[in-house]
Amino acid sequence: MQTPKSLNPITSLMSGQPTKFSHPHLIRDGQVGYGMELSELKSRRVRLMESLENNSIAILFSAPMRFYSQNIFHGYRQDSNFLYMTGWNEPESVLVMYKNNNTIRSTMFCQEKNHRNETWNGPVNGIELAVERFGFDEAFPISQLESHLNELVDTTMVTSADSKTKHSTIKMYVDLPTNKQIQDMRVIKSENEIKLLQTAANISKYGFQYLLKSTKEGVTQDVLATGFEYHSKLGAKELSPLTQIGYVPVFASGDQNLILHYVQNNKKLRNGELMLVDAGMEFSGYNADVSRTIPVSGKFSPPQRDLYNAILDVLEQSTKLLYESSGNTLNDVHLFSENLMIKNLKKLDFRSSGIEKDVIRNVLYPHHISHYLGLSVHDTGSVSRSRKLKAGMVVTVEPGIYVPYDDMFPKHFQGIGIRIEDNVVVGKTEKDINVLTAEIPKTVEDVEKAMSQ
Repeated sequence: MQTPKSLNPITSLMSGQPTKFSHPHLIRDGQVGYGMELSELKSRRVRLMESLENNSIAILFSAPMRFYSQNIFHGYRQDSNFLYMTGWNEPESVLVMYKNNNTIRSTMFCQEKNHRNETWNGPVNGIELAVERFGFDEAFPISQLESHLNELVDTTMVTSADSKTKHSTIKMYVDLPTNKQIQDMRVIKSENEIKLLQTAANISKYGFQYLLKSTKEGVTQDVLATGFEYHSKLGAKELSPLTQIGYVPVFASGDQNLILHYVQNNKKLRNGELMLVDAGMEFSGYNADVSRTIPVSGKFSPPQRDLYNAILDVLEQSTKLLYESSGNTLNDVHLFSENLMIKNLKKLDFRSSGIEKDVIRNVLYPHHISHYLGLSVHDTGSVSRSRKLKAGMVVTVEPGIYVPYDDMFPKHFQGIGIRIEDNVVVGKTEKDINVLTAEIPKTVEDVEKAMSQ
């Protein structure tokens, strides 16, 4: 089936996302987006279907358009599983893959090119491009989804779909969600994916460079948060169109450092405080997730310095465990970090009652040291942290300490919150570990030096 030609000579030549024709300086032949190889996307679809029984259907849904109010929409962000399997960055789309007599085919159901709609809302990829540039075996208007599914289900035994579907006709066909199979694939990153994650980290570096130069008394957190995104995109240069903030950032200072995910970002900074920043940029769908803790005055006080170095040691020693041949899991690394945290706090004269395991876990260090990272900030949530580490996994390492105002703890440490977070590629051996965020200053000396320049 062919799409009717658009009556608009401008939109008929446009697509709904950057391609090698609209962005030849960024996207080359054989790619559907920056760093997204068509051959790799096709192989993912084949791998998924090979994991299912013969005579199976797998159905994946694009993310919906989300609205700020009434018909005012947010910027579009594709579902991570859908993007991983397709490279397609539009709403109102459904991918149907089926295996019949061990022959695998993929069909995209999507918006048609339409003069009136595209004049109001911008161009879409359309049916023809779905086949020509995105490599699907066939494509049809989204309006024909149900009729095609009815035909397919008559000839198949097992069907599977994204478990989040609310589509009534499709829901009756769903026996086996595909989310777990896809996330098992996503947790090990390809070389192309690691390059995209490295680029996201490199772009985020420019934002942190700005923060280290601009953090000072009287500046408000929201100004710094806005500046972080702006200077990251500015540093990205020609890659800026493929870059956006990865998540709502944390810019906490003073007592707000004791709140793990403080995102109001509306307070003025004061000398003597620390500012805990948790922020990262997304590039071509892949995320950086970085935390740094910065002294507003440009210098750490002695208690801040001591506690900061204790946390930095936990980060550095824990990172050394992230390799496949160690046999470790992320839970093993977290347990190691807890024990090292206790050891380091003892050296800082924390009383025994203040560093018991339940106090560490529930008060001082209440979060896990790590999560998987990729197309989502908290990536592949169905993959357990008790899984053995494999080369190519990308994870965060983010120890933190949050000392409340309680006489159980040394008075000069009360009210201090510190988190330091890197993004790390798990190596085959220890020498293969790759810290993607290594260029973002994190030692006391490097932070203070950058702030003095």
